[in-house]
Amino acid sequence: MDNFRNYIGNGPFSGSHHRKPFESDHAFDNFASPTTNIFLFEDPRALTEIRPLYIFQTIPGKNSTLQGGNVNYLGTQARVAITERISLVINKFGWISLNPTDKQDGFNGDLSFSEFWLGPKWTFLRDEQHNLVAAGGLIFEIPTGPQRAFQNTGNLSLTPYASVAYSFGRSSYGAFDVMSNLNWNISTSNARSNFLNLSAQLDYDVLNWHRFYPMFNFNWNIYTKGGQSNFNFDGVDLVNFGGTSIGGKSVLTLGPGFRYKWSERIQTGLGLDWAVVGNNFLEDFRMTLDTCIRY
Repeated sequence: MDNFRNYIGNGPFSGSHHRKPFESDHAFDNFASPTTNIFLFEDPRALTEIRPLYIFQTIPGKNSTLQGGNVNYLGTQARVAITERISLVINKFGWISLNPTDKQDGFNGDLSFSEFWLGPKWTFLRDEQHNLVAAGGLIFEIPTGPQRAFQNTGNLSLTPYASVAYSFGRSSYGAFDVMSNLNWNISTSNARSNFLNLSAQLDYDVLNWHRFYPMFNFNWNIYTKGGQSNFNFDGVDLVNFGGTSIGGKSVLTLGPGFRYKWSERIQTGLGLDWAVVGNNFLEDFRMTLDTCIRY
């Protein structure tokens, strides 16, 4: 029982007596936050930060409706660590521009307010001795944007998730870190699609400097239910078109990334992804650039 309490604490609000109010959990500063799929791939640590981000994505020419083009997203994330275990997250707040080659079916290139995502997170496991941390949370996906960017589909989606990070293989040359996230996107209306998402990154803390982290990224999305639109594809984390007849179809992306910590307060990340399965949906290639301004 004592060991179990060491892992989860004596209660959800337990934590360090030395921590300042709303300060990030700095017991696990060796980890690097995700650089891809960052709306759904949540760091398990309780963090306080502002995270401006930009995404550039190419639309596959294989998409018979859109016939290529690109998507741009400009926005930010925000996190507040109430304790070392309880935090609030704004996963998605920003603007999106859809620029397909074929602009029929209501598409245009206007910059539009995107869906708004937010929710609570509970870091239920903090094992400083073994460098292991895990969390669970819930994202409320609110379709607050306009029809011209397909950001108003249906009413709401709920996305429960679990996230874990673990460090291993430490030597004088560095250490490996693995971080993984599993979630299930569940719509509250038949207009939206549902999907399962599994994301993982393997990074290397070069020379244990906690500065430069080259990494490899994996993201797999499998649709469990389609929606009621006229589209036979969907957009995973950027657009929920509510594509019809897509149940059982997958989108799998792979690619490299890196994160550089100028300091623990300021960090920059770059992630590159290519769709190797499902590249007739909305994504062919994606570049994600972010900066973490962390307390």
